[in-house]
Amino acid sequence: MLLAVDQGYGYTKAVAGGKKVVFPSVISPAGETDLGLGKISWGHLVTVRSQSSTVRRQYFVGDLALKCGVAAQLTLARNKLSREISDLLLLTAAYLAGAEGQVTLAYGLPIAYYRHQRDEARRSLQGMAAYVCVDNGPEKYISFGHVAVFPQGVGALFSVDRLPEEGLVGLLDIGFYTTDYLLVEVRKDRVDPLPNYFGSIEIGVSSAMKAFGERFLKVTGRPLSLVEIQELWGRSRITFEGEKLELEPMQNESRIAVAQAIVEGVSAAWAQKSSYVDVIYLAGGGGLEFLPVLRQMLRKDVILVPEPQYANALGFCRMALRQLGVDNRSAGYI
Repeated sequence: MLLAVDQGYGYTKAVAGGKKVVFPSVISPAGETDLGLGKISWGHLVTVRSQSSTVRRQYFVGDLALKCGVAAQLTLARNKLSREISDLLLLTAAYLAGAEGQVTLAYGLPIAYYRHQRDEARRSLQGMAAYVCVDNGPEKYISFGHVAVFPQGVGALFSVDRLPEEGLVGLLDIGFYTTDYLLVEVRKDRVDPLPNYFGSIEIGVSSAMKAFGERFLKVTGRPLSLVEIQELWGRSRITFEGEKLELEPMQNESRIAVAQAIVEGVSAAWAQKSSYVDVIYLAGGGGLEFLPVLRQMLRKDVILVPEPQYANALGFCRMALRQLGVDNRSAGYI
């Protein structure tokens, strides 16, 4: 089985066969869930034990951690693989995508960290194995045999079915914490990255969320944790101290400020090449967030890739199958 995982700072996405999985990259210690009201319909209760232990550890993962986690944790470390949280998110994604036994894994790292972390990532992931149970389902043994590590952004570009026949193609992959950008030159059947025109900037959806948190503090006098902000981010209004509070204007102001910073960062990185780019694709969960603003600030013809949140995972799957010498469509993966 081939499993492709794009473990973002905001959301973990996985693709295996025709199955797609997404959930917030948040965990917390598990609490009581059985109150006689039936099964909770959001988030996941995850139980994990290592190969060499009989001790089972339980966690809330995703929306359940956001809504019910007393000590919810986001994965904001620069080196995602150094954190126990990353292993738990990866194993949860694998289980939900139908993995069992030894699995071939395609995994991504931000472009800026890819060269320095890919070997460490491959070694770390290739040694991972555990018994996993999600939402009181059957316990499954999951391990990763062959591991292929790819740069985020490049994966998103590989998810596009038809690139222009020739010319300069740009891609912005806006994630929770970082925005990956790259320019490639397309010539006939070749796609060549331009070495000095790709990288990562540490601006993303979380930057807009933090700006929103500052505006919320200014209006209400109450500071919010990043986990609280993530829960409020998708809501247009709430009741605060007995009164309705409109959140949408604060969110829009925050998106505009961060979109401006993304445009300035990418324009500086692409420098004189910016004027000659034939098409710019937008991917990532932030692609959905920032598309209207970027069409105003950057170019009105920016193209949102199909399934932008899954674009990297779909691209990783295609790249791994190419390495394995398997046609992705005949294999039924894409």
